[in-house]
Amino acid sequence: MSNRPLRLSLMAVSFVQGVLLYFVYKSATGNVWPYIQPQAFLPILSVLLVIPTATILLYQAKNIKKVLLGLLGFAVVVMLIGFYSGYQLLPFNELESNSGKVYLPFFLLLFVSTFLFCVYLNVWVSDKKIEFSQLSIVSWRYCVIIILAVVFTGIAYGLLVLCASLFDMVGLSIFKDIFYESWFIFPFLFSALGFFIVLLKDQNKITDSIAYILVLLSTYLLVLVSVISIMFLVVLPFTGFDKLWESNFGASLMITLQCFVLLLFNMVYSAKEQKLNRVFEWIIKIALSVLVFYSLLSIYAVVIRIDQYGLTVSRLYAITLCLLLLALNLAYMVSMIVKYKTWLVNLHKVNVGFAMVLFVLSILISSPFLDFRKISVNSQLARLDQSTIDVLDIDGSYFKRHFARPCYLALQTLEQNYKDKHPDLISIITKRKWKSNRENERKAEVKMIKQNMLVYSDFEIAVNEYEALIDKIQGQFYFNNNTSKKYHLLIKDLNNDAVVEYIMLILSQDNKEVEKYSLKIEVFEKTGSLFKSIKTHWVTESAQALMIIESLAKKEYELVPSKWSDLKIGDQIIPINAH
Repeated sequence: MSNRPLRLSLMAVSFVQGVLLYFVYKSATGNVWPYIQPQAFLPILSVLLVIPTATILLYQAKNIKKVLLGLLGFAVVVMLIGFYSGYQLLPFNELESNSGKVYLPFFLLLFVSTFLFCVYLNVWVSDKKIEFSQLSIVSWRYCVIIILAVVFTGIAYGLLVLCASLFDMVGLSIFKDIFYESWFIFPFLFSALGFFIVLLKDQNKITDSIAYILVLLSTYLLVLVSVISIMFLVVLPFTGFDKLWESNFGASLMITLQCFVLLLFNMVYSAKEQKLNRVFEWIIKIALSVLVFYSLLSIYAVVIRIDQYGLTVSRLYAITLCLLLLALNLAYMVSMIVKYKTWLVNLHKVNVGFAMVLFVLSILISSPFLDFRKISVNSQLARLDQSTIDVLDIDGSYFKRHFARPCYLALQTLEQNYKDKHPDLISIITKRKWKSNRENERKAEVKMIKQNMLVYSDFEIAVNEYEALIDKIQGQFYFNNNTSKKYHLLIKDLNNDAVVEYIMLILSQDNKEVEKYSLKIEVFEKTGSLFKSIKTHWVTESAQALMIIESLAKKEYELVPSKWSDLKIGDQIIPINAH
């Protein structure tokens, strides 16, 4: 890739990528098309993020047709899964707040699938046999190239910020005005990223040397994590399994440990058999063999949670990863036992197939063929139909945050089926659910708080002003459906200026099963028609909080003169008594 026009063309691709992504960003900040139609927004954003960068990584002058053919096919796949994932946010005016829960897993899976696609396609277009040694070399080079390109792109923009700050310090703000604008940031960042990728693609000796250093350092980490995995499994029978099952993080920690062992192992033994110390080699082999038990323990821990609470998106990801790790660990163990002399060659073959399975799964999970949200909702509704859970146990808020469109449709079904049997359920599962309901819910909450609030005042206040005050304070600051909160309002002139202040006291029962209370005291002053918070104080001791409320109810309150007065020097007031 020494052709200068070719380099310039690839950098031009990055510049155009940055410009187009800027317009996509503006559509999101301006709330216009394509952002308001996620089934169009997500495919466009996905293609613009991965296809130009993949083109720069893959472009080879001798195999242009193969590269373009592969990129075209992958772009079609990306657009289709992007369309389906965006469709999960319809109707968008109701589900916009779910965007993060849809976009984050989608893009994580997209980046995994894109990386694997680039590695496999690179070997294919090079007319080389698709085997682990070739895939390993390419994946190492891509990892080093991407990491270095991202780091130096960040440094390049940091230098521009430094330049802008220096000139701004001497009164020239033109650079600051330019470098901080989004229309400059997007084209610059992606142009710089493309430039560094193009530059590093020709430096195979450098990238291979960096990869060798990483492999050398990873060797000792592999030995360390292998010892940890063996030690924990030896100690576990003596400590008991109960704490492992009771913990919310047991499965996650065991999955993480397995991933570290497998990742470091494949980094160290990436291309050919490494000559390690014989003791180290046996430790590593034993650690690989016992990973099967970790997989079984992880699966059991996840299955316990599924049996207790049903399927959710996170549990489906966990069980899928556990099953993948179990299959891989079993293949490793069998290879080491059955074909001991050629065990490493067999493991390399297993890795090639596993990477293909991982690529296919990362696509399917974002498609209708393996939609974790729909599966989770169907699981929860099935538990309801089978009377495994009561209808009042349905957490509408959790449904709404995690399940997007399947949740929207499921809750509508629940409302229709249970509105007569359980009228209270409707208010529970629809609480803050959709935008169209939020204002009515807010008004209902404010009305409930007004009716239950206790007010203590030494002053006569007009009814309309009182209503406006309560609506403003409660609607803006204390909108909450938690029935364990009790509201008290004290109206008093705190500084003897003939203008009253408003002291809100909120007693919260932090745990409904335990009599543990906390008290928030917040002081507001009124300026025109606006109320401004000027002081907040927390009481965390239950006895003290309850004593304050009891004394307030007995009207045992008075103003205490300040020990210190503020100091005025010239026209400036020094607040001595502020704290």
